[in-house]
Amino acid sequence: MVTEPVALRRVRFIWPVLDLTVRLILAQRFFVSGVLKVANWPAALYLAEHEYRLSGMSAVSAAYTGASIELVCPVLLAAGVLTRYAALPLLILSLLIQVSYNPVDWQLYSAALLGWYAIHGAGPLSLERALPPVARVQRCAHWLRLRLTAPYLALVRVWISLALLLAGLQAKIVFGQSILRAQILLPVSSVAQWPALLNLGCGVLLLVGLATRYVAMVMIIASAAAAMMHSSYFDDVCFAAMLAVLAMFGGGRPSADQLLGTRAN
Repeated sequence: MVTEPVALRRVRFIWPVLDLTVRLILAQRFFVSGVLKVANWPAALYLAEHEYRLSGMSAVSAAYTGASIELVCPVLLAAGVLTRYAALPLLILSLLIQVSYNPVDWQLYSAALLGWYAIHGAGPLSLERALPPVARVQRCAHWLRLRLTAPYLALVRVWISLALLLAGLQAKIVFGQSILRAQILLPVSSVAQWPALLNLGCGVLLLVGLATRYVAMVMIIASAAAAMMHSSYFDDVCFAAMLAVLAMFGGGRPSADQLLGTRAN
């Protein structure tokens, strides 16, 4: 049986605090947005009418729905109450805004983190672990964690690797489309400032899932260094948080790490 390195076992003790920190950061961002919408309701109606209008829903209904999601779900996410069910509406809202209104990298990282919480749930520092009635409700979705955690980690790993490779190759065209179109769904711009060799090396390793935890740690350091110079705060925080998930839980499966670990057993 493969023994996990001592350093990685120690790092796992950091996760409960890190998990709570990430939930608070995500919750704060969405909750502030909801408060601003309520404080300037005409602007909220304008956005719902002209920027990210939903077919089959009036602008007023869309504005009320968006504001309600941003005011209620972040509170549940921060407290760790019904985390999976709170993360899912926020995930849908993030993707809607990313695709139809304001494509930015931090929103993609936020969506990736919300997808993680929708599948995995909150960590030990959450009310749903302490309140028996809530815990019973959460057990109904426990099968999501068992079946989808590893594939989701692999999906996130490959997603980040594609952004790194595109940035490292300085690609302008992707599948016949401008790189600007790809950037709606791939966080290329936030890693484009990194050295090309770093992007290519980390991108290849993440793509095959080799030494995923260590690559994620190297990238966290690179992200911290970039933040000291000229990066966006939320881009860096959300990116580092997503990398921390890979550092804690690995690259999922299928991956080279999993294959080598299976052969070693």
